[in-house]
Amino acid sequence: MSKQKELTVYKRDDMIQKSRLDLTLREQRLVLYAISKIKQGDTVDTLYELNIREIYNIVGAKDESYTRIKKIAQSLSDKSWWVILDDNSESLVRWFSVFRIVPDTDTIRLKFHEDVMPFLFELLKQHKYYTSYGLSDVLPMRRQSSPRLYEILKSYSKNNSEWYFDLERIKYLLNCQHYDRWVDLKRRVIDPAMQEINELTNMIVNYEPVTKGRKVIGVKFFMKDIRDNFLF
Repeated sequence: MSKQKELTVYKRDDMIQKSRLDLTLREQRLVLYAISKIKQGDTVDTLYELNIREIYNIVGAKDESYTRIKKIAQSLSDKSWWVILDDNSESLVRWFSVFRIVPDTDTIRLKFHEDVMPFLFELLKQHKYYTSYGLSDVLPMRRQSSPRLYEILKSYSKNNSEWYFDLERIKYLLNCQHYDRWVDLKRRVIDPAMQEINELTNMIVNYEPVTKGRKVIGVKFFMKDIRDNFLF
């Protein structure tokens, strides 16, 4: 884990705030680790070479199985979504256009989808609205919703100390529309994610449900970087 402490994840805010990404915890870890390898000067044709032993550690594959990594990669490849490009066209994308395992050298070679890359590397050169965080903030998280909620709240926290989400909207962003009751969403998704964010990252977060009559219709989140000495 120590080698990953210096790695940073960069994403454009609109990618974080508008996309619903249905990824398992292991899939999230692999994608974020790959993103953290992007550096100045990279292009859509950059082929990234990752050590498969590090990947085992990152995703938590204790059995160190090529088969497990293949299954994660194949699942990622099967998940696509639409993005709106800068010319206002819409593109159906997935995370990687190339994913190769080279057993003889213990490496994985991957290339991001060409229409995903602008959301990840062009911001390092010119895009103003982006969110960054340390890979080490999210790797210890054990709940599937924790990394996703963390990056969503962090993307809004740069200019806001609180942010309101309609209940259906936050369920959509966290890919948990199957929770019909607020009490279940709170107990199984929101509370566990908030606990991990508070324990593992440099953010202090809290929330309150917003009601209409007796019905919960939204959630207001409060967030601040602890380095700002902010107290609720």
